[in-house]
Amino acid sequence: MFQTELIHYLQSYESSFLTQFMRLMTALGYRNFIVLFLAIILFGIEFRKGFIIMQGMLWTALITTFFKDYFALPRPYHVDSTVKLLDGGIAEARELNFERMGSKSFFGFVPESVTTYYRNLPEQIPYGFPSGHTSMAVILWGTTVYLFRPLWVKITCFLFIIFVPLSRMYLGVHFLADVIGGYIIGLVMFWLLYQLILKPKSLQNYLTESYFPWKKYPVAFLFLLLTPPLFLFFIPDEGFNSLGTLWGMNIAFFYLAQRGLPYSQGSFLVRLGRVAMSIALFIGSTALLSRILPSDSIWKFIGGTLAGLFFIGVTTEICLRIKLFSLEKASEG
Repeated sequence: MFQTELIHYLQSYESSFLTQFMRLMTALGYRNFIVLFLAIILFGIEFRKGFIIMQGMLWTALITTFFKDYFALPRPYHVDSTVKLLDGGIAEARELNFERMGSKSFFGFVPESVTTYYRNLPEQIPYGFPSGHTSMAVILWGTTVYLFRPLWVKITCFLFIIFVPLSRMYLGVHFLADVIGGYIIGLVMFWLLYQLILKPKSLQNYLTESYFPWKKYPVAFLFLLLTPPLFLFFIPDEGFNSLGTLWGMNIAFFYLAQRGLPYSQGSFLVRLGRVAMSIALFIGSTALLSRILPSDSIWKFIGGTLAGLFFIGVTTEICLRIKLFSLEKASEG
């Protein structure tokens, strides 16, 4: 599963059209699309369902980041210089000291000498196992299918669950083993999300109750507020910003839940206005914070926290004040 032969086979069908299509599929797992998708769901379609999707996505991303750092395994183009790096989202700079050094058998591993070489480099490489695009595809599109039931949504989401991971192998950035590992993490995280909130009775209560007082849901809010800071001790530095973003969004959600979550009513233009405002505030706050805050790891966490507060809390507060949102009781379903 750590062989490069499958990558070469997929790339034997390389064409300009296919490469662009695969890049489009893989773009669905990068930050820009994820922020846009969350903004559309949270502020354009259904705030409560969007928050569920956001929780699943960010926790899955963090768990995947933890395992990437734990296993510290190279990608196909690291171990075989004949693999074409077709993903425009990853820098071309790389060490080309190995050729055809993937696993020699289906169940074998990359030679220890190769993994040791990359683990000892002065500058850490972007590790491959498990595939974050795959785990995110499962939780994102799987949860979307569960929450939004139209047939066209189901078909589209299932295609994405297949083609996003496939694109990662075609583009030369993941082994089959990376993809399988991503599928496993995504499925486990979906199962946990189902047990915690997606079960029919729990989901119905969440979608229909007007607000969520602290005294009624102490365990849930303790989890939302306390767990992200604790994960600072378990994930690598590159995950601190995402962890902070999760915490900031959770703090904002807790504040809103005490007085009533916003009701996602409104015309198309009203919904579009909320989405545009959320994106503008997130991009603006992120750009400003990156300029004024130090680059140390803890400041990445703090910056992410502030960006998450702006994305959920400040956007919602402004929309409430200018009547783009209301605190009316949420509709069922």
